Amino acid sequence: MNGKLALLLALSHQPELLILDDPTSGLDPVVRREFLQGIIEVIHQEAKTVFFSTHIITEAEQIADYVGILEEGKLMLSQPLDELKDSVKQIRIIFEDKIPDTISLPELLKKEVLGHELVLTVKDYSPEVLKKLEGFNPKSTEVLDLTLEDIFVSLVGREETA
Repeated sequence: MNGKLALLLALSHQPELLILDDPTSGLDPVVRREFLQGIIEVIHQEAKTVFFSTHIITEAEQIADYVGILEEGKLMLSQPLDELKDSVKQIRIIFEDKIPDTISLPELLKKEVLGHELVLTVKDYSPEVLKKLEGFNPKSTEVLDLTLEDIFVSLVGREETA
């Protein structure tokens, strides 16, 4: 109830910009869902800009049109959510035999080897990336969509595997 009251009070001044810093931390799932729905309604009904800072990435994905990802105070990227999700993909490649050691892409963010399976996370995905990989004669190739949380982990929390 305090969170809802705080949102109502903040909106009573008719601000053009509403800044929310981890507004749902400490809320139970039902109240968190209601709070997020309230923010979505405000954005659509009143055409407000909401700057929403959160560590719960799934929340940002539910309400954001535009995202920025920070790492240690540095802005790593800033772009529309749809464009980001279209540009960062995971490619699952299965080989008959050994995985070639020479697979390298400038778009590569993360590389995981699981037996005869290679899983690549790439930025700036395009059909040309698949064409490059076809030259390694894979048994099969599959392009997978990622959630915003998957993208965040690939960009910020990745190990140096690429």
